[in-house]
Amino acid sequence: LSHPRVALLCPFVAMSRGDFGGRSGSPFDSAGPAFGRPAGGFSTGSIGRDGDSEYIRINNRVSANVTQISNNVAAIQRMSNQLGGSLDGPELRNKLVNIQKSTADLAKETAACLKQLGRLDGGSNTETQQRQLQQKRLMDSFSQVLSRFKAVEKSVAEKQRVYVEKAKRTASFSREQDSS
Repeated sequence: LSHPRVALLCPFVAMSRGDFGGRSGSPFDSAGPAFGRPAGGFSTGSIGRDGDSEYIRINNRVSANVTQISNNVAAIQRMSNQLGGSLDGPELRNKLVNIQKSTADLAKETAACLKQLGRLDGGSNTETQQRQLQQKRLMDSFSQVLSRFKAVEKSVAEKQRVYVEKAKRTASFSREQDSS
């Protein structure tokens, strides 16, 4: 059973694979692996308390999101390398914007899930310590991938700025040639 506050802060943790519109056995929804959301429906095994199953679902969601963000960052980097080249065009730039937005949304969701994860009761002292260690690892992984995302976004913004300046100069030069 899902805790209502978990569903509000981290809405995807209580959903099954079908709730995401994903194909059976596919870890991504119909948007495709380049920037789709990881599918739900993770196996929780035999769980004794509701808090345990919630913890495991949220933990799995965060882990899947971190992996997806990392994959998206790699895709953004590949697309960024194509900016200004022969493959550059509106389609590439639209894909780039979409994947950046999707990745930012995943990052927000993941941050909310991490906060909720820290609020769940761990039970015994040993279990609480294990959960805290696991949460720290997840937070570290998320922090690293978020730093990479911010760096690649900055790089993309700079390439786009240079492209716009070059286009303005070309348009200005073209107008000067026409008026001569």
